[in-house]
Amino acid sequence: MTSAANAAKGTTVTATAACAAGKAILGGGAQVTTTDTNNARAVLVSSFPNTPGTWTAIAVVADANLTGGRTISVTAYALCGL
Repeated sequence: MTSAANAAKGTTVTATAACAAGKAILGGGAQVTTTDTNNARAVLVSSFPNTPGTWTAIAVVADANLTGGRTISVTAYALCGL
């Protein structure tokens, strides 16, 4: 999931990864990226199992407002098993 361009400080972005039907979460993780040259502006706040079949990740614009059309993105990853 990607923020709107020029997101303000404090803006959160949430992504969720889901297991296929009948599979359960064994673990998960997340990756946060930004198009800003200052990587400190994109921070992972939380990464956790949300339900038995989904993993959720939350990122925030942490340092200052993004400018110049820049964005942050967060991707959630789920490790699923039987």
